[in-house]
Amino acid sequence: MALIGGGAKLLSVVMLTAPIGVGTAFYYPARGGLVAQLAAKDQLARANGAFVASAGPKWAIGIDGLTYAVSALCLALVRDPANPMPPGFPALC
Repeated sequence: MALIGGGAKLLSVVMLTAPIGVGTAFYYPARGGLVAQLAAKDQLARANGAFVASAGPKWAIGIDGLTYAVSALCLALVRDPANPMPPGFPALC
């Protein structure tokens, strides 16, 4: 309720999101291995995704990395008008 009401503190947000981060850290590496074990060799490319199969793994990883960079940039541009940055704090814009 604190998140909805706007009274959430940083510690409470961290405590709420930490389990998501831990779960993600375990899930994604396991998912890749699980797909490789469950799919037949001739179906592995299709099981991993159409983009990887059509463009190749180098492009897929490159595009994935680009989406992370765009996400990081978007997060860096978020500003809270109620709590402006302190003087001298480096900002992107």
